[in-house]
Amino acid sequence: MNLLEFKGQIENLLKEENLPVELQYLSYSPYAFGNGQLVYRIKGYCIIFLYDGRDFELGICRNKRHLKWNGKIEPDKYFTKKGFDFVENEFHNLLVDLDLLN
Repeated sequence: MNLLEFKGQIENLLKEENLPVELQYLSYSPYAFGNGQLVYRIKGYCIIFLYDGRDFELGICRNKRHLKWNGKIEPDKYFTKKGFDFVENEFHNLLVDLDLLN
């Protein structure tokens, strides 16, 4: 799975949760192991997905509330996950951990 396929999967899962989502930033380096970043604004937070195509690792950060995306990662929550395949329950639990579902 590459970053663009992962982006589609994430956006479909976010639609299923009925969250208002806005893509803020997309960076994709297909010739550097497919690494990239996705930044979404969800409920006033910037949620950053750091995609590592070489080590098949995913970092998920949540910036402090209402900070505009300025290219800096200033997380108040951070998670890592090995592999990129999310199941719906796992993604739902991640959104709960990020305090995005009330």
